[in-house]
Amino acid sequence: MHHNPLITVIVNCYNGEKFIKKCISSILNQSYENFEVIFWDNLSTDKSLEIISKFEDTKIKVFKNTIHTNISVARNNALKKANGDFICFLDVDDYWHKDKLRLQVHSFKKEIGLSFTNFWYVKNKNKYINMKKINLKFKEGLVNKIIKKYEIVLSTIMFRKDLINSIKNPFDEKYKIIHDFDLVLRLSKITKFNHLEKHLTFRTWHGQNETSIKREV
Repeated sequence: MHHNPLITVIVNCYNGEKFIKKCISSILNQSYENFEVIFWDNLSTDKSLEIISKFEDTKIKVFKNTIHTNISVARNNALKKANGDFICFLDVDDYWHKDKLRLQVHSFKKEIGLSFTNFWYVKNKNKYINMKKINLKFKEGLVNKIIKKYEIVLSTIMFRKDLINSIKNPFDEKYKIIHDFDLVLRLSKITKFNHLEKHLTFRTWHGQNETSIKREV
């Protein structure tokens, strides 16, 4: 493996104006430098595009959907623009620890196709930030564990690009919420996973996350 492979970071955005600055800054401040950002705007009606255009960084490529689609379609469209050997998704309302990409890409071994990390749940209540550590435990067989209680957050995952390219319709477009669960479950049958036991992702809990709108977690 090339020592510093290119990583594509896909940021899917729909009306994410409140979060973009923190999200994009957490990518640009990574200690690992060989990455590109595919910013996929799903026809936002707020100031999202205005805010992203203020980041004058050649690593950021902005794409604007011509029609609003569901998130799995938007993710598949963004994937087609990826040039990296590895792919990460960072949802616009999440952000990363500065060493996330470096630690994760260097934890890959030949047989590993997917790596995921522990994460923090960040709840902004008034002025207080309540942070909860989520420690994932995988002791009883991966597929069983994924089916019983799915806790892997997409913003923590790094995929090998050739692995994603090898499966048809990575994000099944008939699913609006469980598209990432479905993808991870399919991948768990064809590759090994690596659980990097560090808290490198910050997941914002604000009651507006796509999943919490559809079902109370």
